Amino acid sequence: VAYLGVMAPQDGVDLLIDAIQHLVEKRGRDDIAYVLIGSGDSYADLRALAHARGLDDHVTFTGRIPDEEVARTISSADVCVSPDPKNGLNDHSTMNKVLEYMALAKPIVAFDLKETRYSAGPAALYACCAVTLSPDVIGTKGLGRGNSAPQILRPPTAGSE
Repeated sequence: VAYLGVMAPQDGVDLLIDAIQHLVEKRGRDDIAYVLIGSGDSYADLRALAHARGLDDHVTFTGRIPDEEVARTISSADVCVSPDPKNGLNDHSTMNKVLEYMALAKPIVAFDLKETRYSAGPAALYACCAVTLSPDVIGTKGLGRGNSAPQILRPPTAGSE
């Protein structure tokens, strides 16, 4: 499973770490490797969060890497994630990671954001229960927020939007 992008409070990487912990501890899925590519204001905090949760054997943080290595890494992933939670910015922003995943024909799991659904359409599976962040939360670290377990929704079919 691969993530590519900025690692700042509004990007939902902490939610991804929550999901990884759930899969490892509650579902017994210790057979999945996660690679998180990128950096940002929360990078060190996210690494510390993954370590504190005992996920060092499951999660690899690469930091920023050359474009060629990004393409190789994403190409080797079975699925890519866009954990950006719903907020005023994310709901109306095209996430470059989604387009990059699509360019490499990778399946995507993302929260059901208006612009992500418009960009990815049926190329993604959409999770409900995204955390809505208020502007005061976006300005804080907000790591490890924890939310109800997302449910996977079916991709939209033609004419169902």
